[in-house]
Amino acid sequence: YESADTPTSQCNRCHIKEKDLIKEKKRIQVKLEKKDNKLFEIIHNLKVEGFY
Repeated sequence: YESADTPTSQCNRCHIKEKDLIKEKKRIQVKLEKKDNKLFEIIHNLKVEGFY
């Protein structure tokens, strides 16, 4: 393997510790829920004409 681009002291940027994994999954899920609602509002307010 090629050597890493980042120092090994920054491994936690990509590799999540097992004890923090559940907390990180919940954080991502909450973040996605907020984005999905906002995206739905934008789509709902648009008046798009297209070919079907």
